[in-house]
Amino acid sequence: MNHRFDQVRSRVVVGLTGVAAHRRFSGSDKLFILHMLDFIKDLHDALHTESTAVFVLVAAILFALFGGTMAWILDRKHKNSAAEALASEAGKRQLSVEWNLASPPILPPEGRARVLDLYELPESNGGGGLSEISGKPGTDFAGKTFENVPRFTRQYRITNYSPSTMFNVSITLRLTFREATWNKNEGRSDEVKIDRGWEITLPKIDPGPDRAFIFYAMNSGHCFVSVAFPDTATAQIAGADSRQTVKLITPGRDYFFFSPTIR
Repeated sequence: MNHRFDQVRSRVVVGLTGVAAHRRFSGSDKLFILHMLDFIKDLHDALHTESTAVFVLVAAILFALFGGTMAWILDRKHKNSAAEALASEAGKRQLSVEWNLASPPILPPEGRARVLDLYELPESNGGGGLSEISGKPGTDFAGKTFENVPRFTRQYRITNYSPSTMFNVSITLRLTFREATWNKNEGRSDEVKIDRGWEITLPKIDPGPDRAFIFYAMNSGHCFVSVAFPDTATAQIAGADSRQTVKLITPGRDYFFFSPTIR
């Protein structure tokens, strides 16, 4: 049997030499074919058979196992790479939240302001979103309290520090309303009256600190009110097929209460 394979191998070498004289046939191609012949010979020897059918069956099983193993390895590598890329991209999706006193609370140059109007509305009655106040730029939009003093107004800046524009950013705020107890003109917060979620949607936030989304908050009711931001939001990110979770970075827990506007 070995003698017959040696004869075949010699004939193949002569044939490849003749082909190479008429066509471009690289040395690596010839070496590969010779190695395959050696493999076939070794496989026949290992099987102790000269049956072509047995050889083909065993060879098919071996190549199927090898191909399946390589496919599994490549698939795992692809999935791991995709997961790492997704984790890396998720780490870049973040919004920064800042708040400051709006003093004075005047309409910006574009003549409109988006406002979170805080009033005692139970969650069962619905609610959510931001209202919009428009008018002449530079005019006071907050008004005064029952004590005839300027209504305290806060400005919130939401900055997109990810590389892509975010659309329809949804943030569910936590609003806590506490009963106000009065002693003459002094009020203090008492028992919780309403504790509810309030979802706001920001239509679009482009990347960069100079493209921040700005809105204001002021109290229109009888209670002391606190506003708390969650740790995450959801958004439709440019180039993504579905809504994504976005990290919200805040300065920390906010202990501030908006004072009542009316008694």
